[in-house]
Amino acid sequence: MKNNYMREFNMYAIKKEIKKQSYGISDKFLTYLFQRKKVYILLIGEIRLEINPELNKLIEIRKIEHFELVKTLEIPNNTFVWILDKNTVVHSKEFFNSFLKVNTKYDFMYFDEEFKFKEEIYPFFKPCWSPIYFSYNNIGNALWINSKILKTLKYESLDLLKRNISKISNNVIYISETISQSEVDSIEVDNKYQSNDIVKNQNELVSIIILTKDKADYLSRLIDSIEKNTLYKNFEIIIVDHDSKEDSTLKLLKSYSNNPKFKILRYKGEFNFSKMNNTAVEETKGLYLVFLNNDIEIIENNWIERMLFYSKKENIGVVGSKLIYPDNKLQHGGISVGIYSTSGHFQRGIIKNDPGYMNTCKYPREVLAVTGACMMIEKTKFIMLDRFDENFKVIFNDVDLCLKSFENKLTNLAIENLIFIHYEGVTRGINNFTKDKDKDVIKLFWKKWGKYVRNDPYFNKHFSRFKEELEISF
Repeated sequence: MKNNYMREFNMYAIKKEIKKQSYGISDKFLTYLFQRKKVYILLIGEIRLEINPELNKLIEIRKIEHFELVKTLEIPNNTFVWILDKNTVVHSKEFFNSFLKVNTKYDFMYFDEEFKFKEEIYPFFKPCWSPIYFSYNNIGNALWINSKILKTLKYESLDLLKRNISKISNNVIYISETISQSEVDSIEVDNKYQSNDIVKNQNELVSIIILTKDKADYLSRLIDSIEKNTLYKNFEIIIVDHDSKEDSTLKLLKSYSNNPKFKILRYKGEFNFSKMNNTAVEETKGLYLVFLNNDIEIIENNWIERMLFYSKKENIGVVGSKLIYPDNKLQHGGISVGIYSTSGHFQRGIIKNDPGYMNTCKYPREVLAVTGACMMIEKTKFIMLDRFDENFKVIFNDVDLCLKSFENKLTNLAIENLIFIHYEGVTRGINNFTKDKDKDVIKLFWKKWGKYVRNDPYFNKHFSRFKEELEISF
C-alpha cells in the first residue's frame, strides 16, 4: 500500500481505539442465537484463530489439511461456512451483529474486515457485490459460504474460489460489518491477475462522437491520436461543431469532410451537451457509440477492443476508463455519487500508477457512473435509456445516463487499466457549480437521484463525502 494512504489508516486505528467499548452477551441471548443458526469455521493448515469464549455455542471449528477436502465434510445443508487460511481474530460484537443478518437464501455473504500488516491496521471497506472487481481483487477473508455450495466446488484453492464466485453464483449479499482482522504478508494483489480482455474481431461498426468549438490544435491532436493509435479500424467519426469561428478550425473541419470516415454536423445556439450528442446519434450507423471530449488524447492502441469487450455484454450499460492529466495525476477513475452532495471523482489527484485504495484504480471495477468525456455504450441500450436528458445541458448529463442504466439493471464499469490523457475543460472551462442556473440543475439532479446521492452502493459509507481524496469518516 502506498505511503499516501498511511495517514488515513493510522487515523482509522486511532479512532477505532477511541470508539472501542466493552461488550457482553447474556446466556439468554446466546441460547436464542444458538436455536436459530450456526456457523462452521474451517481452518486450513496450522493457523491461529482467536475466538471469544462467548462464541463457542454458535461456532463449530474443524481443521482440515487441504482446501480440496472441504467438499468431503458432512455439514448440514443451509448453514454458513467460514473458511480461513490466515491468522484471524474475530470481533465479537460485529460478529454477532452479522450473525443476526444471516439469511440462508443466499449462497455467499461477505463483510468488511481489517488486515494487519507490520503492526499497521488496514481496513478493507468493500463495495456492494462487484463480480468484475472481485475477480481481480481478492474479496478477502470475511466470506461466508452456504454449505449447499461446498459439494459443487471445482477449485483447488481458496484463492481461486474467491476470484471465481460469480462463476458459481451471483446470489451474493454484502453486509457492512467489520467482523474480523487477519494478519497478512502483503496487502498488494499479485499482478498475475491483471487482464486486458479484448474482442477478437472487428465486425461491429463503432461510431465516435466528438463535440468541438474552435481550439483546432486540441481537435487535431485527438483525431491524430485516434488514427495513429487505434488498431480497430471499423469506426466512423461524427464531429459536432458548435459554431466555430477560428479560421484554423474551419480549415481543419473542411479537411476532415473529405474523408469518408468522417461526418461534420453544424450546431448553432446555446451549448447543450445532451442535445448535441443526441442529435449526433441520429446520424450514426454504428452499433456502438463512443462519446469523446475534444480534449482527450488516445495513448493505448487497443482501446476500442477493450471497451467493446464489456459493452457487448448483455448486463453492461456504460463503460468508461481511467483518465489522467498531462502531469500523470488521476482525473477520473469512475464517478462516486454523493461526493460534494452531488457527484465527484473518487481519489482524483493520485499518481498514474498508484493502485488506489485496495486496488480500486488498478483493475476494471463496477461503478455507479463514469464521465461523459470518454464513454462507450451499445446504441440500442442508449436509445432504450431515452438518450441524454436535455434538461442537463452542461453538468450531470453523463451521471444521469449512468443512473438510468443502473435503474434498468445494467452495470456500469470503469476500466481502470485503460488510460487516456484528458486536458480537462479546455473548450468550455471547468464548471464549479457557482452560477444560479447550476444550482437549479443541482435541485433537478437531487429530485431525480437523491436516493443515490445518499447511498452510492459502490462507495462505502465510511468514505468522506466532502472531498474526492480518500478520507475515512465515522
